[in-house]
Amino acid sequence: MLTHYSPNLYDRFDLLIVNADLISAAGLNVVDFCVNNPRLRHVLIYGSPPGGAKTLSDQPHHQVRRIDTISYEALVDFLWLIDKNVIDNTIGPSSIGLA
Repeated sequence: MLTHYSPNLYDRFDLLIVNADLISAAGLNVVDFCVNNPRLRHVLIYGSPPGGAKTLSDQPHHQVRRIDTISYEALVDFLWLIDKNVIDNTIGPSSIGLA
């Protein structure tokens, strides 16, 4: 269950990394929940049916991507997608403690 307590009704999750199998087991359609949820800013869904990475929403303020399995490379790729200033040629993964 995803619970968010905030005094402001319109606060959003900046980043949600979620296992599709867990959400599906709760009876929710993970894609519908994440793509159509205005409280989620960026979402990385893993454990989805095989088929490779697929971007479900590609807007600067709302990125949703589905991947087969979570890995260091997939996480770095998604972080770069949502904030190119975090990981670029001058600030690589090793300089921010990710390698």
